Amino acid sequence: MHTMALLRGKLRKAQNSEKKYWQELIRDVDEHKVFLLWIKLPHSRKFYRNEIRVVTLDYETDIDDIEKNDRFMEFHASTYEVFYVISPPSDFEFDKTEIQTIDPSTLKVIKMETSWVSKKGEPYYFKQSQNSISVRIRPNSPNQYLFVYSFKPSSTITTFPYIVLGLLILGSALVLLSNMEPFLTNCDGVSLCWLINHVDGKQSDFALAIFAASLIIPRLIRNVEVRNLLKFWYIAPMIITTIGLFL
Repeated sequence: MHTMALLRGKLRKAQNSEKKYWQELIRDVDEHKVFLLWIKLPHSRKFYRNEIRVVTLDYETDIDDIEKNDRFMEFHASTYEVFYVISPPSDFEFDKTEIQTIDPSTLKVIKMETSWVSKKGEPYYFKQSQNSISVRIRPNSPNQYLFVYSFKPSSTITTFPYIVLGLLILGSALVLLSNMEPFLTNCDGVSLCWLINHVDGKQSDFALAIFAASLIIPRLIRNVEVRNLLKFWYIAPMIITTIGLFL
């Protein structure tokens, strides 16, 4: 771990052969090509000389960024194994996952996989579960790797809003059909006729319930993306109901 003061101190103490390294590192920091991370460790777990410890760094995606399509993460090999664990935000699950192997000399994609079975000797290891993806890049891997992924709202979140939306559209269609005289006179051969008979004479009550549900249900959806996706669809039952009332 370094701070700028430590970096400049190492530069002052460096021998001729080492000065160039520290000068380039300080320049990269100043130009925001390299970033310093200050990791505060608990007092009860101090570092000891020559101790090896794994430190995990967590990054949480801003909820406003979730609506972006594909996300990218570059994996670069090192002299030691590098581990990554990617987890979807709350109420989301993985949608698209793709790993690209890139030749660093030409920057061309030489292999692309959307599913994988880890084999012995492979330069990288992937393991996908329902809640996370684990990535391990083996030491001194010759290529670069680009992981492309995206999120979608979890099916446990979307199921209820879609079911309610379907019922509201069905209800609004019944209000519309119940006011269509040509349809009612030829209703005997239609399987929905018995439902329309229940609506007939109660169109105003059904319309009031449809309007109330269409306005309230989207506000109850806590998932931002699902709410933004469906709030305009919830206008459809109100439009169909309005047309049905004024026929």
